[in-house]
Amino acid sequence: MEAYWFAMKDGEMTVAKPNRDITSMPLRQYDWNAPIPIEMFAHYPSEAWAPPRKRPPTSWLAAAAFSVSPDVKATIEELESGVHQFIPLTVKSGTRAEHVDYPYFSLRICQRIDDVLVEKSDVEWRAYEFEGAPTIRRWSKKQAPLVLPASSIKGKHLWANREAGIDLMSGDLYHRLIERGLTKGLRFQQQIVE
Repeated sequence: MEAYWFAMKDGEMTVAKPNRDITSMPLRQYDWNAPIPIEMFAHYPSEAWAPPRKRPPTSWLAAAAFSVSPDVKATIEELESGVHQFIPLTVKSGTRAEHVDYPYFSLRICQRIDDVLVEKSDVEWRAYEFEGAPTIRRWSKKQAPLVLPASSIKGKHLWANREAGIDLMSGDLYHRLIERGLTKGLRFQQQIVE
């Protein structure tokens, strides 16, 4: 069993400016790693503008949240159908006068697994305290992989670990994305699974 941490890769990803900020108050009432009612989709961007390019935007792009191409969506859905939410997003590449529209989706990862075998992981945890809010721990030494319990992630393919402040995917999803050429815009680190 394999697990991979992933994040946007600076300099390789497409950055698109969304027409809406997803940190709006109505969305804050929902757990960031749980489904939201369909009427809340209206608070996500419906379009985003990317710089003019000769090629289509990368399969994963930054547009207020992880945004993915239809091929990435289909690959995720093959493994975890109906688990995550995909909010339609039109990415416009070019100028207002002359642009190409691409279909994308804002990805809402709706699975949270915070388990880490801390005593086996070579990590540095930093605690952040905010007035009136619970203490938040974040993984700050990201060059060292975490040790994850196999029992927690067995059968899971895409999840958020909010304790560590990271997103992860299974080896199955990772290898399918690699085989299909759908990793442009991301960087990865393999984690340890016991």
